[in-house]
Amino acid sequence: MCDVQGAGGGRGQGWWAPPREPPCSAVHHLHVHGGGNLAIFLLVGAHRRLQTPMYFFLYNLSFLEICFTTACVPKILAVFALRSGAISFSGCAVQMHFVFSLGCIEYFLLVAMAYDRYLAICLLRRYGSIMMPGLSGHLALGSWLRLLGHRRARGPHRPPLLL
Repeated sequence: MCDVQGAGGGRGQGWWAPPREPPCSAVHHLHVHGGGNLAIFLLVGAHRRLQTPMYFFLYNLSFLEICFTTACVPKILAVFALRSGAISFSGCAVQMHFVFSLGCIEYFLLVAMAYDRYLAICLLRRYGSIMMPGLSGHLALGSWLRLLGHRRARGPHRPPLLL
């Protein structure tokens, strides 16, 4: 049985106390969304007819969502399993770094997907000559490497914000 309220009450437990068992949403998110993204990832990679720019971006987005889920859900489940709401500062900083970095990558990937759909809808006759496999690959790679380029552009004189 899942705890629907999601927060324990009572005296001496501080402002938040984890429930006795994981909430339905965390378990649901891990199984359904992780399994759905894994299915998209495997299907697009396996079938030749699905290897078009739109499905290529969905392939990247599903892989990104798998990474995003593995960055936050295991710690949530560990907190519920150990019945402790504590996390170390360095653990929090590492998790925050990965969640924010993957979130930024997702935004750039969604922009690339929007550009692909814009070309497919508004410039239908030129879509095949503009959105070639090389361009879609460069847009996806640019989304994944954008944060690395941003860090390098700041230069050695500035310390990194996290880690």
